[in-house]
Amino acid sequence: MDTPDAWEKRLVQICQGSTKEDEKQETFDDVADTLDQAAKESGYTAPQYCSTLLSRYIPDRKANILDFGCGTGLAGEQLHQLGYQHIDGLDCAPKCLQVAENKQIYRRLFCDFFSGQTLNLETDFYDGLICIGGFYPLGLKANCFSEWIRTVQPGGYILNVFRNSYLDTCADYNDGKLEGEMKALESDGKWKLISTEKFEAGRKEWNMILFIHQIL
Repeated sequence: MDTPDAWEKRLVQICQGSTKEDEKQETFDDVADTLDQAAKESGYTAPQYCSTLLSRYIPDRKANILDFGCGTGLAGEQLHQLGYQHIDGLDCAPKCLQVAENKQIYRRLFCDFFSGQTLNLETDFYDGLICIGGFYPLGLKANCFSEWIRTVQPGGYILNVFRNSYLDTCADYNDGKLEGEMKALESDGKWKLISTEKFEAGRKEWNMILFIHQIL
């Protein structure tokens, strides 16, 4: 069983690892069986915090929710406990998705490695999208925003949370690049920023930043 410190080291390895699709999938699958317990023992609270917050913006428990980068289903579990009945998940790692499927909380699960393509997801279908930890070095880039906007219907909400430090340390995000892409889409009338929040997700080094957008 991975200790919280060992889990942290594995996450660092993921962030510093390969950009190749198959190698990244393999790295995530290597931690699939221990991820949930390690997250619990480390006191990782981002899934609970963000799921509860989403429930304030989308109170309808029959709403269609997409858990983007769902991994083993940590956020999906929280949404399910809050009473959401129609949760879909998307992730690049097959073994992580198998763990998520075994929880029997998702309506549908999609295995896809996002690199800017149009996904096999319905347009204007989801009432909300949640992405926890999808942005990290070698992780998602701003090109996912347009696809998120396509799949979430007007009036719907997108909650995107990741480590605040990555806005400074990640070359794809720093110097205002990531937030600049968000603002450009707002200027284009695609979405509007509702709120930006910072919170600590269980450990001091896990200071998170959360962006909440509404689709226009």
